Amino acid sequence: MQNFISTENPFNLAQPPRHFMAAMFDMDSHLVIFPSIEGPTYQVACRLQYTRHVKPSARHPDTKVFAQYNLHPVCRLLPSPYTRWGPKVLQDIRAFDVDAVGGGDKAADILDGFDRERTEAVEQWARRFDLSIIASCRPLFHHPSRKPLAELP
Repeated sequence: MQNFISTENPFNLAQPPRHFMAAMFDMDSHLVIFPSIEGPTYQVACRLQYTRHVKPSARHPDTKVFAQYNLHPVCRLLPSPYTRWGPKVLQDIRAFDVDAVGGGDKAADILDGFDRERTEAVEQWARRFDLSIIASCRPLFHHPSRKPLAELP
């Protein structure tokens, strides 16, 4: 299969079933799977359309594979019998793939929407229980560029 990368396989993980690999390729031809060198899991990754210089880390041997094949990680999967290779797994992979929603900027916009929903929910609770919102121990930002907004007086 063109979307399975044979790597060192210290945990002797079997290649996922052909029907699953074909369905994953049909869903997104840039997605690949390889057996993790770090633990008894599979790494799901996406082939990058541009060159990114990833520096392999001795502490994380999978980064060597990411660098060699110009990949970025999407998620990890457990081997069978913990993973049932079917449509639900493909749906989960799609949910973790930033590229599937249009890239990092689009994903940030989606996360901004969650911030608004969370803020609205907190404001509703405050009105319902007649409370004042003084501060939150969890800042409502997910990207460092938004930090100055969280620090306004």
